[in-house]
Amino acid sequence: MRIRSIRLEGYKRFTNLIIEDIPDTAKLVILVGPSGSGKSSLFEAINAWGKDHNFVRYDPEYHQKDGQPAASRSNPRFSSLGVTIEADDPPSNLGEACYMRSAYRHTSKFSVSTVEKIDESEYGRSAGRNFSTSDAEVQRNYQRIYGQIMEKVFDSQVRDNVEIREQVIGQVRDSLQSVFPDLRLHSLEDPEGKGTFYFEKGEAKKYNYVNLSGGEKAAFDLLLDFIVRREYYPNAAMCIDEPEAHMGLSAQSELLKILYDLIPEKSQLWLGTHSIGILRASKKILEENPGEVVYLDLSDRNFDKEVNIEPITRPDRELWQKLHQSVLEDLSGLLAPEKIIVCESDPNSAAFDARCYNKIFAKSYPDALFVSAGGKSELNKIIPVLQDVIQKAEIFVVRDRNGLLDEKRDELIQEGIRVLTHRRIEDYLIDDEVLKKFADENGLDACQLQELKGITGNDAKAKSGQIYQKISKGYGLIVGDDREEFLSDVLAPLFSEDMTVYQELEKDIFGT
Repeated sequence: MRIRSIRLEGYKRFTNLIIEDIPDTAKLVILVGPSGSGKSSLFEAINAWGKDHNFVRYDPEYHQKDGQPAASRSNPRFSSLGVTIEADDPPSNLGEACYMRSAYRHTSKFSVSTVEKIDESEYGRSAGRNFSTSDAEVQRNYQRIYGQIMEKVFDSQVRDNVEIREQVIGQVRDSLQSVFPDLRLHSLEDPEGKGTFYFEKGEAKKYNYVNLSGGEKAAFDLLLDFIVRREYYPNAAMCIDEPEAHMGLSAQSELLKILYDLIPEKSQLWLGTHSIGILRASKKILEENPGEVVYLDLSDRNFDKEVNIEPITRPDRELWQKLHQSVLEDLSGLLAPEKIIVCESDPNSAAFDARCYNKIFAKSYPDALFVSAGGKSELNKIIPVLQDVIQKAEIFVVRDRNGLLDEKRDELIQEGIRVLTHRRIEDYLIDDEVLKKFADENGLDACQLQELKGITGNDAKAKSGQIYQKISKGYGLIVGDDREEFLSDVLAPLFSEDMTVYQELEKDIFGT
């Protein structure tokens, strides 16, 4: 099914929104615009259109624009809410016409006490959740994938356990590894107890799902759901809001390529995004597949009036710049930074470095904004894009030192690149000064502080993980769901201008 046109009258924030002439070749539709521009509401309208035909009851107060005639509020059917969609060859059961993933995804712990097969047809008819509530699909997908395994165990054509595993989890494993090369899905185990997925990561051969980073969980959640359930949606509008959540630029780009390749032949993928990584990857897909990518720009619209949005099928240079500005509007307009510092980050760490820097320097440098651009090979690529969009800002790069010798570090500094004195941001975050301030504010005694200072590790990253485990499990303090939250949300805000470690980091980055 390919959507050709959408009209929304009095639906949510839209008085009269008209989108027409989406080409039937459009396999990928990208919605761009800042937060609040209506991307999620448009997805809800598509969902509403499909679920209306299955007589699912929705709340008119939630889905209807204020000021509409009261008579229309008495009918819970979505036809009364002004959602009209025309599509090529929609399925006879419109409950199968809309696959939806919101930006409110939970990818934390999960467990199952019993495994039972999910009735996908019933699930499709009843999925009436709105896009502002949480979306937790991992546990249901555990049930789905386990049910598939049990079916194949009794399939006489399946010869051994290796074949079963390859048939069921092989595609999920290979897709995930394309996004995160060092992460390999190994198995799912213990369905009658604390069911979970296990991975291979580095030297760890049985790495639990709950220990994955936010970016790894987000990518696995989306890929698992998309692959496991796409057989039920072979002819649908498949909508994903903010697929880039919690991921670095390189992971975002690779994720889009994989999702594009996984789109069923008759389906159409709709994405709402704020991401340069997604936008850049979509441009490459468009170049390789002319006519298959369409852009809808929702920025700078007055939706209290009639709005006609024309699909962009062949963006020129001016339009590309406008699209980039749309996805960066939150950054450039809301914060209006005078300095933008593009920092390195591990693809697995979901812009962790930028979060830490922004919290450390929030008060001292309110005009500075740190943004993440993935690994060191990507740092300079993003600067021309940012410079085009935010022309008045000073933009520069800060790099981790890692194993650089003094001579090489000095060369980079001469080239205008800021390089940390220590290996990475964790070295500053677990400095003795910071740990002492944490101990003072959380009532730890001198022995406990000395115990934290005495923890050793291969490097600061490993050591910070041990410190987190000691504080959360050994001392029983609530300090975040994982190591990264502990560092970015608990330790980073403790920095102050009178601390020597703050002054060292400030000199590394701002040269003062």
